[in-house]
Amino acid sequence: MDLLVAWVAFPLLLAGLSLGCGRLVEIASGERLPGSLLLPAGIYGPGFLIFHNYFALKEYNFSDLYVLFVGHLADRLTDERPFETPWSKVVQLKTADLERMQRLLTARGFYADKIDGKAGMKTRLALGAYQKANGLKLDCWPTAAVLAHMQSKSGRN
Repeated sequence: MDLLVAWVAFPLLLAGLSLGCGRLVEIASGERLPGSLLLPAGIYGPGFLIFHNYFALKEYNFSDLYVLFVGHLADRLTDERPFETPWSKVVQLKTADLERMQRLLTARGFYADKIDGKAGMKTRLALGAYQKANGLKLDCWPTAAVLAHMQSKSGRN
């Protein structure tokens, strides 16, 4: 069974979600697994249902991309197919710009974690809350346009 496929939760399959390429899922009868949807490139790349074994890999290396690619490499040993949804070209903000964004999100009450210039889960959640509060496209992706909006007078809580 694929490592990434093993992360699919039984209740989600019952709700009508299916895997690409006709992949089958083997889950113990009726087992319910708590999970999350991970969109490492926001709406600009593939999405992954992640479960407890994802976090076991993350104990070794905290990078989401590292864990995803290790899991995908393991999948490719038995199945040569690539990701169902390809990665789009996305532009990363410079570290200093992400730090500025984190400071602005903190000042406006959306963010309360460390200022590190990394677009981690907490930064992206805060960014999504800011986008929603300001009627912006809700993709939780840090862009120069969103930073410019934050720095303008139109950016508000």
